[in-house]
Amino acid sequence: MSQVTSQTFPVQQLVANKKDRVISLLALGVPINAVVDVGVQRGTPELMEPLRERHHHLFEPVSLWYGDIEKNYSAISNTLYPIALSDEIGSAWLIQTALLKDGVATHARISEVPVIPDGQEIVSCEEIKVDRLDSYSDLLEKDYLLKVDVDGKDLEVLKGASGCISNASVVIVEAHWAALTARGKILEEYGFELIDIVDRVMYGQVLWQCDLVYLRSDLMNEKLRPPMFDPAHWHPLP
Repeated sequence: MSQVTSQTFPVQQLVANKKDRVISLLALGVPINAVVDVGVQRGTPELMEPLRERHHHLFEPVSLWYGDIEKNYSAISNTLYPIALSDEIGSAWLIQTALLKDGVATHARISEVPVIPDGQEIVSCEEIKVDRLDSYSDLLEKDYLLKVDVDGKDLEVLKGASGCISNASVVIVEAHWAALTARGKILEEYGFELIDIVDRVMYGQVLWQCDLVYLRSDLMNEKLRPPMFDPAHWHPLP
């Protein structure tokens, strides 16, 4: 019996990150006509480079990042929405925290109640506007890529997009290890299929967080997911 080698079935070098996944989707004809980036912080280079010819809708409530956003997206068509997205319309409190407890903001979270800043771990607390992505559906192009990374409130953002997410072709959402199934359940109910898990981060010897990549089901085709089982399409990853 002859031994099956990589020379018998050439294997494409696959890289498990957002940028390479987007590039491969474009090459396979998946339509991505705009970017809706929820939780952009200073910018998302993995989407800026391959999708620089598309319009980027940037949702970011933390004013600390606005100068960097203006600079980083100066050559890219964009609209900045200085609000937080969730599943309700109203207001909340934006709490900026410092991971190193040195007074330098590294993360932000939304709370229903205010807290008192201590200048070290809790850098600031300010009232902000909260809205649903559905409120902006008329502004969003058909077949947009939705990226959600809001430090734990990702599920609420997805729930607040129930009326417009059917116009997204691709959804990329960050997920903590304990939240994978909840993210997947709602996206499957919205009519999306999981096609990749990228940007995995380990803590110790176990998975801590990752980004889940979903494709709208009607866009799935045999180039993306060939019929089983052809060894030529089998690509074990390290």
